[in-house]
Amino acid sequence: MLLTVKFRPAAESELYYAFDWYESEESGLGYRFRNAVVEQIEQIRSRPRSFPVIGDSEFRKAALGRFPFVIIFSSDDT
Repeated sequence: MLLTVKFRPAAESELYYAFDWYESEESGLGYRFRNAVVEQIEQIRSRPRSFPVIGDSEFRKAALGRFPFVIIFSSDDT
């Protein structure tokens, strides 16, 4: 079963800002950033336990690889 994804308003704003910034730096780069986010979210949804836990918290982190961003998440499944 795939998990439902919910963004906090601040995280959603940061994603929009990052998209706009990358797109202003190079045409198409914002879309590559967006695609990297979507791909990582799909990985989180399908296998949340495969990502490392942050310290002693309930949160996990998923790096975007090429882009210097980390998705911090928690899951009822973890």
